[in-house]
Amino acid sequence: MEYYNATMIFQNHGRARDTLIAVEVA
Repeated sequence: MEYYNATMIFQNHGRARDTLIAVEVA
């Protein structure tokens, strides 16, 4: 579920920074 959230964040923002943050949180 957390991984899906990270993917969703990536699709919404499309920014490397947000993706890295999402991965760290997950």
